[in-house]
Amino acid sequence: MDSIGVAPLFDRIVIDPQALPEKSTSGKLHLPAGRSTRPKDSREAIVLAVGPGRPMKNGTVKPMELRPGDRILYPEHTGSDFDWNGKTYLMITEQDALALLEHEQAST
Repeated sequence: MDSIGVAPLFDRIVIDPQALPEKSTSGKLHLPAGRSTRPKDSREAIVLAVGPGRPMKNGTVKPMELRPGDRILYPEHTGSDFDWNGKTYLMITEQDALALLEHEQAST
């Protein structure tokens, strides 16, 4: 098991979609990001857990490229939401991940 207590099977990954920042209009009207548990327009997430890999036809397992802690982009309408220990997560396949985001560089 991983740190959140969920072990994905095969080539699945558990991600934590990142919330959209709240916005204000020029008149200081506060607009919340939305009521959905999954941010609607956000496609950025942190990988929390990964499965062992994708089984291939020849019997081998293709290892996962993503690791817990990676930041990724994913399509808006993909995966399955699930609640675990009072929090909502999203499970997708590694193939659904669109891109690996670089970690922010500290300015010198």
